[in-house]
Amino acid sequence: MPPDQRHSPPSVLICAGNLGGGGVQSHLTILCRLLRRHGAGVTLVGSDRGWPAQTLADLQSDGVRMRLPPAAICGFAKLRSAFAAAAAPLWARGDFTSLCNIGEGRLQLLFRKWVGRRTVSIYHEIVDAPKPDNLRGRCALAADAVIANSAVVQTQFTSQWPNMAVRVIPFLTASAPLSPPPLRPPVGDRPLRMTYLGRIVAHKRPHHLVRRWRQITAAPPLAPARLDVYGYDPDGRFIAEMRQTIAAENLSDQITLHGSYVPSALDSILSQSDVVILPSQYEGLPLSLVEAMQRGVPIVACAAGGVAEFADGNPDVVITSTDLDDFAAGLATMAAKLRAGQIDAVRLHHWAEFRYGYETVSKLWLDALLRPREFWKIP
Repeated sequence: MPPDQRHSPPSVLICAGNLGGGGVQSHLTILCRLLRRHGAGVTLVGSDRGWPAQTLADLQSDGVRMRLPPAAICGFAKLRSAFAAAAAPLWARGDFTSLCNIGEGRLQLLFRKWVGRRTVSIYHEIVDAPKPDNLRGRCALAADAVIANSAVVQTQFTSQWPNMAVRVIPFLTASAPLSPPPLRPPVGDRPLRMTYLGRIVAHKRPHHLVRRWRQITAAPPLAPARLDVYGYDPDGRFIAEMRQTIAAENLSDQITLHGSYVPSALDSILSQSDVVILPSQYEGLPLSLVEAMQRGVPIVACAAGGVAEFADGNPDVVITSTDLDDFAAGLATMAAKLRAGQIDAVRLHHWAEFRYGYETVSKLWLDALLRPREFWKIP
């Protein structure tokens, strides 16, 4: 490599699909700023404009180059695809150190044709390893290396493709180390404050939780309890269903639907929560659960995807099977612990920060994207 390229600043091209919300948006926003703080050029490519305009504007002001389709065609999938294909030769120009994908991988396959030969292509998988014969599988196989959000995903990849370079790197949850929270007193006999944080979608099952709420909380240790639901419903269907259930069963004094929340509100929400609950049927590694634990708030969740690893040496959480009756029993177990003062918020914080905190995770992301050949041992 010529000397001027050898010493040029690293540059990262991130293909982010349709710029999906939730944990993906939080992670990528933090990641782009982390890379910029370390002197890297960052180009973010999307096939849609799924993030709020202010988030995009803030990243641009931080020096992140945006490559997005015009707003006028974002409602038309075929037009977006055609535009991305036409723009790829221009957008992929540059001496990129790494090309990282999050999503199905269509953009990664497209852009890989145009980036430099020395650009390391990295496939990032959140939920599960794809099958070799589908689009996601072809995208993964075309990459030089794979980032898995959890050990479950890593195991799936290595069992299918034992020679593939796969490393576990969780989402970033914060842009700096978090301080330990204050100790929390026992809940005692007061109403238990349960919080659901996440998108309002079928596989996360908040509507089932609301539907079964009266039965679940009929007796101690769960009674008395209240539920606060925070999250975005993409089509409004489940929010409407939950409102009907709340009205029909006179639960307005026990359940509140708050709708979407912004990341800046998270500390306030969690300071008023005794436990964060997530009855998902399938998952990746939910960012909301990590964020709760880092702030000393215990969780009750189903062991979907990588969630089971949250129970590893962690006495301050309850992880159940995906059966809803088992989940309800887990809620009762946690309620008894909280009322008796058996949850240690500081211990929980240190457990989460050590595994998923800024000091641990940011270094992995910087090495993976800015020093990819050394990190992945690619010749």
